[in-house]
Amino acid sequence: MDSKGGLKERRFACDFETEVDSKKTRVWASIIVDIESLTLEALDTSIYGFMNYAKRNNGIYYFHNLKYDGAFILDHLLKEGYKFDEDLSKAKTFRTLITSDGAFYSLEIKFNYNKKTRKWQRVKIYDSLKIIPLSIEAIAKAFKTPMLKGEIDYKKHHREGYRPDFNETSYILNDAMILAHALHEFIIDEGNTKMTIASNALSYYKGLQGSYFRKNFPIIDEADDALIRKAYRGGWCYVNPLYANKKIGEGITLDVNSLYPAVMYQDLLPYGVPLYFKGEGKEISETEYPLRVYHVVIDLKLKGEHLPTLQDKAGFRFLSTEYITNTEDEPIDTWLTSVDLELIKEQYDINYIDIVEGYAVAGSHGLFKDYIDHFGGIKATSVGGRRTIAKLFLNSLYGKFATNPVGDLKIPYLKEDRVFYKRVPGNDIELVYTIMGVFITAYARARTIRTAQAVYKRFTYADTDSVHLIGKERPLDVDIHESRIGAWKIEESFTKAYYIRPKTYYELLDNGNLNITCAGLPKSIRSKLNKDGTPYVNMDNFKKGSIFEGKLMPIIIPGGIYLKEVNFTIKA
Repeated sequence: MDSKGGLKERRFACDFETEVDSKKTRVWASIIVDIESLTLEALDTSIYGFMNYAKRNNGIYYFHNLKYDGAFILDHLLKEGYKFDEDLSKAKTFRTLITSDGAFYSLEIKFNYNKKTRKWQRVKIYDSLKIIPLSIEAIAKAFKTPMLKGEIDYKKHHREGYRPDFNETSYILNDAMILAHALHEFIIDEGNTKMTIASNALSYYKGLQGSYFRKNFPIIDEADDALIRKAYRGGWCYVNPLYANKKIGEGITLDVNSLYPAVMYQDLLPYGVPLYFKGEGKEISETEYPLRVYHVVIDLKLKGEHLPTLQDKAGFRFLSTEYITNTEDEPIDTWLTSVDLELIKEQYDINYIDIVEGYAVAGSHGLFKDYIDHFGGIKATSVGGRRTIAKLFLNSLYGKFATNPVGDLKIPYLKEDRVFYKRVPGNDIELVYTIMGVFITAYARARTIRTAQAVYKRFTYADTDSVHLIGKERPLDVDIHESRIGAWKIEESFTKAYYIRPKTYYELLDNGNLNITCAGLPKSIRSKLNKDGTPYVNMDNFKKGSIFEGKLMPIIIPGGIYLKEVNFTIKA
């Protein structure tokens, strides 16, 4: 913040509307809204209007899905003679932060030197989707903005020099204003200025910890961190084979109230420097160092009427996403936490286990108490944007601890009149404290799996913080409460359901709404209606091999990105 209480840099919410031609595309409308004053700064009919404004006004410009809009900016820059330069050492240079998997975080442009102000004209462009990971439509509802998202004819062609009509202008302005209102609350009102929600969460937590942050969470040697990271896994997503690809009747869905914050608030979590050991590490006091990360060689078989918990993360014998039921006298080599191992002993018969090596670490309760009390209190007592921001902070901190310090990046270049990308080694970033992320996710999986196991005969499906059950009766063996952190609440009640595979299922809710989850199937298709008003995706056609029209696939072409309509197939 500057001395007047405002931001050091001006910040803007921006959007492009682009041509739908499949051979060459362009921006036919661009808009810039000042986030602090919530006023319209520029509305133009080409990308030149945006660029000309940016050249004159230093600051940070936000696009909601920079991977899309950024492609048009990069195409423009490269064709105007701008060069990629990691150091931004000269005029007409730019640099990007694009990960090897295509996640587009930022773009920074250095235009020229302004002799009047004696400053370089330069701007930063960020992806607001990394700050508020909701659609513009969802942001309008969550933040209760004065305007709602509208609609235009997305397939309409716009000739060069076309001027938007009243409906199109209103649509463009509304989108930018919705984003501007949300970012105003997030940045101006709440003072969160980092590039991602996770970075903002970590920054706030560091502020609470002060000098104790690095005392509690020291930087670990990279070689040790790389081994500990092998035990890092995500949530438990599983379809009970007894009910897979079968139409089932009525049931309910249970959701955890704030799963990861509950773990961070209630469970024993690591701090300090992990101690390496060979073998089982019995020489290290379990009282002083109660938490362990183990490198094991293990042979096991799932107990009858028990749910699997173990994956072969290396993927040498089993798919990395497959849960193992029987290693068939051929032990697998893997890394896991003491939390995982305890759960494995509950679920499997272990024929053989050899603890090769590992790490022991001290543990404590309450490391995140102040943080969760703060944002949990805001969530419980607020509505609209402030409540949404609190939820984002509660759920975004844990993953930041396990940020991978190494990884390749992508650099854009021009070839055959369009933008291509080449992979280059990335700059290493400072480690946070990987072992924290390892244990938080281990505890979270264990909570969900034990809950599913407690209702085994009714259990159909689970995904991270939810468990789906046959039958409407309230489960007696599950801690049910509407709002208490860590307890389960009855989220939905359904009449029919069909589960194909993880993240692919269909539920007809009691209120008549459809709950369709299918990885890769866009919401626009899931909510689409036939001409007679019936759901386009329904219980009869939602099955393996079904093909649905209307998925938009981004294709890089001259000018930027073209969204090509393709078919989507539900795979096994």
